[in-house]
Parts: sequence; structure tokens; C-alpha cells
Amino acid sequence: MALPTSLAGLAFYKTYQADSIFSKIFKLQLIYSPNAIIMVMIFVSLPFIIRNLQPILLELDSNKEIQESAICLGANSWQIFLFVIFPYIKPSLITGSVLSFARSIGEFGSIIIISSNLPYKDLVVSVLIAQKLEQYDYQSATVIDLAMIKYLILILSLTYLNFFIFLPLFTLLSDILASGILPLFRTYFDYNLFHAFSLTFSLICIVVPFNSLVGLWMAWTLTHQKFWGREILLFVLDIPLTLSPILIGLMMTLLYSKYSYLGSFLLNLGIKITYNSLGILLTTQFITFPLIPRQIIPILSKIDQQEEEAAKTLGANSWQIFWLVIFPYIKRSFLSGAVLTNARVIGEFGALLMISGNIIAKTQTLTLFLEQAYKEYQNYISNAVSLLLFLLSIFLLFFQRYLFL
Repeated sequence: MALPTSLAGLAFYKTYQADSIFSKIFKLQLIYSPNAIIMVMIFVSLPFIIRNLQPILLELDSNKEIQESAICLGANSWQIFLFVIFPYIKPSLITGSVLSFARSIGEFGSIIIISSNLPYKDLVVSVLIAQKLEQYDYQSATVIDLAMIKYLILILSLTYLNFFIFLPLFTLLSDILASGILPLFRTYFDYNLFHAFSLTFSLICIVVPFNSLVGLWMAWTLTHQKFWGREILLFVLDIPLTLSPILIGLMMTLLYSKYSYLGSFLLNLGIKITYNSLGILLTTQFITFPLIPRQIIPILSKIDQQEEEAAKTLGANSWQIFWLVIFPYIKRSFLSGAVLTNARVIGEFGALLMISGNIIAKTQTLTLFLEQAYKEYQNYISNAVSLLLFLLSIFLLFFQRYLFL
């Protein structure tokens, strides 16, 4: 989840291309075929199921009294799983499956690299929408979006092999080091790369603090106050997680384009959204906003309010109650949501490609810059950006796993 999908696509391409060691040994042609798309979809979607099940399974593992009681009553392993464990993990399993399904349907950044994008061969819907938009055929793109929502096709994954992760990354790192260290680091002084990095870093500095504060406030409001429309607000909160990024980019482009009422009104005020850094900021904000509230809400809803009432009785004010009583419970979930938000800001591709116009040295983020360098066969530059994104991803995972969690 933390690895940018365009980087994952490039890693798969270098691992399974026709002249790679893997393809020569096993005599398989995976790149530019539907099999490569299936592999990438499994890679990007399966972590949603695992990450949703992990907290529940860890909680069950720490409290084995129910399982031990079932064993004493003569239940076998299958009965324990079906009647004891499965009822606990069922909601998380359904949620993870829906998010995994939505993610695989909307994947764009890695598929555009590892597939030939030819009709009737390996052209997926998200790439087809992007092609229609590049041809300024907005009507066809809109019709395809509606058809995509109506005729969703679920791709079933039977296995998830270890080399899906480790072998592609190892091959990518080997190719990066083979290019040479000095030429690799010289590319970091490229102006266009520096601009893409500064734009990505600026998005992180704005989006993550804003989402942290507003997301924390929204999670607190949704769990501590009962009001009309609360369920509707929870439903709306999940929309950015279930919509395809390419669809979000299309919606934002149509909403703020100069041909729309809102876009023309803002343009008359001197505010340009599309093909500008402001549009990138708004789109990134929309996509990443639910990540923090969705991590916090399940924990806040389980906190016993008697602790808050006891703190009020002892004279604690609202800030002291939150900081000393509530925050220790939600600290890990809050930091996890912040790290996931950071990773999504760095790795977002499909939506930003639509809203930004992918203008060099103006609206290119690191992932857009990587895709541009790859298309132009600039191996040194694409390797340098890949290494930078890889190190950022590893740092975020280390930060989440070992420093605070």
C-alpha cells in the first residue's frame, strides 16, 4: 500500500520483460499480456484485506479464552474458525474485500506500464478512459465511467506468491545499481526532477497536517455526537476510497474546467484549478481525507465514556480529557492513518494525471515525472526517481512499524 503503483509497475516490467533472467529461465512472456495485469491487480489489492483483518486477528490472539473454551467442549479447528473466529472477522473481511475490489478495478499507474494497452488484448477500462480524455472525447469517457460502475468485473486471486513482492523489487534495485552510482546521483540535480520533488513535498506539508487535524475532529464528532445525517456523512466519507482514482480525476477536471459553471466562475475571479498546482492539491486532499478518520473511528467508538466522565468529575477540561484520556487509545491508529496519507500523497498517479495535465516543471509530481521519464527511455532518470520513491516507501513503513507502532 505504501509503494507507489507506477514504481510497482516499473519493477514488474523490469522483472518479467522478455529479456529478463526470470523470463529466460521459465520461458514465460508475461509483460504486455492479461496475465501481467492480473499479477499487478493482486499485488495492489490484497494488502487491503490483510490490513483490515490484522487488528481483529491480533485482538483475538491476545484473548484466547473463547477458543480454549471451545476446545474444551470438543470443537475441532474448523468449528472453532467457523463459529468463533469468523463472526469476529466477517465485517473486516467484507470491508477489505470491497476495498480490494474497488482498488483492482480502478488501478491505473502500474497497468499503463506493464500492458500494451491495445484494444481486444489487454486494454483495461481505466486506461481506456485516459485515452479518451487525451483525445478530448469527454462524452465517451463519461459513458465508459458509467459502464464501468454498472459492469464491474471481479478478478479472483487464487494465490499470492512471495516473488510477487521481493523478486520485482530485487530486480529493480539491481537494475538501478547497474546504472552506476555517480550517474545516478547526478540526475538528482536535474531541475525538472527537483521541481517534481518540491511539488510532492509541498503536497505532503499541506495535506497531511490538514487531514490530521480535520480528520481527527470529524472522527470525534461522528463518534461522540448523534445528529441527523450522521450515517449519510459516514457513507460520503468512504466515497474517495471506493472510487477509481482515474474517475476522481475525471470528475475534478469536469467540475473545475473552464467549460463548467463553477470553473468559469472561479476563472473570472482569477482562480485556476485545472492544470494547476491548486487542482493537484484539492484532488489529493479529496482522495486521502478518509484515511485518518477511518483508522480512528473504530477505536473511538469502543472507548468507555465512563473514563471521560471520571476525568470531568476530577476537574479536567476538554483539552486535558482528550490529550490524557482519549489520545493514548487512538495514538497508534492516528499515526497509522497519517503514514498511510503520506504514502498515498507520494504515490497518487491516476487522478493527478487527469487534473494536472502532466506539464513538465509545473504540475508534475514524482510519480508523474517517473512515468514521463520511462516513456522517453531516460533510464538514468527513471532509475533515480525509482530509488527515491523506494527509499521514501521503506522509510514510511519503518516509521509506522518500529518508531511509533
